[in-house]
Amino acid sequence: AAVSAGASLILGPLKADQVTAAGGVATSAGLSLIGFSNNSGAAAPGVYLLNVLPETEVRRSLGYAKAQGRRAVAGIFPNNDFGRIQQSAFQQAAADLGLRIVGMYNFGSEAEARAVVGQIAPTLLAGQVDTLFLPDRATAPSFGALLAEAQVPAGGIQIVGSADWNGDTAIVNTPYLAGAIYPAVDDKGYQAILPQYQQRFGGTPH
Repeated sequence: AAVSAGASLILGPLKADQVTAAGGVATSAGLSLIGFSNNSGAAAPGVYLLNVLPETEVRRSLGYAKAQGRRAVAGIFPNNDFGRIQQSAFQQAAADLGLRIVGMYNFGSEAEARAVVGQIAPTLLAGQVDTLFLPDRATAPSFGALLAEAQVPAGGIQIVGSADWNGDTAIVNTPYLAGAIYPAVDDKGYQAILPQYQQRFGGTPH
């Protein structure tokens, strides 16, 4: 409809699959589209993204860990598109920063998650890893519990999350994750627009 109406540029949509679908229509018509997904896999020639991408997030958080003296990293990733993009960003950031990747592990079920912890626990206990990347928000508390169960001392390693962690109460309330770090966008802009948004729309913005 936007193409038919004579649009010369399309802004949006938000989610990766929507950006891919709309981008196909736009580029077929010779138009550019600027989507708001943070999934870099949605970008393509003529389809641009206006967001903080995983590559930027991971480099920021691992760069901070390096500044604190961390050098040996490992990551645990879910077997889905989010996990694959985070893993690629993790590999690139570690290489750029000169960090040593001790291991990368993937899981798609609770049984596989338990198996991963069984594999990684000895290297954590031996001090071979000083930084553990856990980007998946939904399973981070479970991994905290599994690491505690494996008797990996809390606080001995630097746990790093993704920006997806921001605002998650389950993560905040998981004792094992105390001291973990994750990248986040400064919320001053959000706080500035909040009262205007509430007054106009009667709710809170995402």
